[in-house]
Amino acid sequence: ETRRNQGVYTIENLHTVAVDQLAVQIYASDPQLTQVELAPDPTNDDPYDLDAGGVYTTLITVSDTAKRLVVQTLNSTAPDLDLYVGLDANGDGLPAMDEQLCSSTSSTADEICDFSQLDDSLTPGVYWILVQNWAGSGAPTDSFTLSTLLIDR
Repeated sequence: ETRRNQGVYTIENLHTVAVDQLAVQIYASDPQLTQVELAPDPTNDDPYDLDAGGVYTTLITVSDTAKRLVVQTLNSTAPDLDLYVGLDANGDGLPAMDEQLCSSTSSTADEICDFSQLDDSLTPGVYWILVQNWAGSGAPTDSFTLSTLLIDR
């Protein structure tokens, strides 16, 4: 049983050398889930032409104590979404190719960008998230869930 400041947790199949004391820090959080409705992108060869439509964008602030950021698309009615994440270096609040840190562009709708810094913190700042409805289902709009998980110490 674990509590806020103390507790016991058993990790199966972990083999270590003999130790008298072991201190472990665990960082955890719940993802933020956002339901999105999005039309297909009429110009799917360029996710950064925001005015054409077919893209969803949002911002997330990462503190200087953040350890991990995981962005994921889930439960899509569209057959193919693409995911892009970047650090808003110029502070304009808009996605730009030269700020991109991750792209997940498989031929399915299940995309993920995972940033982790186990020995240090992530680069602090405002990150943008862009989801492109690369290939719609044929309906006027498709739905998906955007999951953002930010783990801070």
